[in-house]
Amino acid sequence: TPLEAETRQGRDAAAARARNAIASQTTDLEREIRAIRERREFQAALDHLAAARGRSPETGWTGTVDRLVKEVRTAAEEEFGRLKTKVLEARRQGGGAAMAAAREEIARWGMPWYVEELEKALAEATAREAGEGLAGWWKLDDTEGAYAADALGRFNGMVGGRPAWVPSGGKIGGALRFDGKDDDVRAAREPALEPATVTCMAWIRLDETPGKWANILRKTWRNNSGPVAASYALQLNPNGNAPTAAALVTGASDGADILESPAGSIVPGAWIHVAGVYDPKGPSPRKRVYVNGRQVATKDPQKPMAYDTARTGALYLGTPGRGAARFKGLMADGRVYGRA
Repeated sequence: TPLEAETRQGRDAAAARARNAIASQTTDLEREIRAIRERREFQAALDHLAAARGRSPETGWTGTVDRLVKEVRTAAEEEFGRLKTKVLEARRQGGGAAMAAAREEIARWGMPWYVEELEKALAEATAREAGEGLAGWWKLDDTEGAYAADALGRFNGMVGGRPAWVPSGGKIGGALRFDGKDDDVRAAREPALEPATVTCMAWIRLDETPGKWANILRKTWRNNSGPVAASYALQLNPNGNAPTAAALVTGASDGADILESPAGSIVPGAWIHVAGVYDPKGPSPRKRVYVNGRQVATKDPQKPMAYDTARTGALYLGTPGRGAARFKGLMADGRVYGRA
């Protein structure tokens, strides 16, 4: 009948208006969620979608909400994977500033489970490195404070004197500037820093020609007393007549066993990586010095290394512990491994 036709037309028109309204709202919602996602406010996007779900029971609307929820979660998962990789790589290279920025961004999402997952990944990396022989790791990229943090969370070093934190002045991340007078970092004596095989290393940038036997890193023996003085040490300008050389010194019960790099290995004003290896049970040569990753000096040690297992056997950066052979310049990423 004409009335039925008119009623049907009215229902169809109402349904069309409803569909058009849903389509318009869907377009608006997609635009809103896209903007929130671009700001990487993933939890805010999910909260917005949860509030929007109740606007309509229409299948088209709820299906759109479900699709957008899935897209937001997928975007968050992909972005987390990218940032986690970035954080772990920054951690490996000692880039504290990059690590902090990525952690802050993840925390800003409002999704605490991602923060927990990141901390778990960092803890696993730390445990893995400890298992691989990393005994102590002083990045020296702290920005302030009286302690230089051990990245393994075990042997924080006490800062002595008034060295200057340089948050963005390191080779990778920050660094600590030593004045060559009374600045140092001291980590208390710990058995883990007394391995039979040891590798020690650091990045340095000298302000000027180093003084005689200037210390980069030193595991002391009785506060730098004879006959051993140091169980192991990375030093510069051996004997005061080799200002562009580095040395790995290991102490024995009757004196020191010294391995010097060639002249020209160390120059002021440039970042240089210095490393020493003492591997008494490894293949010859069992003692090696590396500069910027290149092996520059080798020998077989003639005397076994001795450790001071009392409180006087602390580990120092920038100083011998007692005496004048101090480091002047920037230092970063000091490490000790219990392996070659």
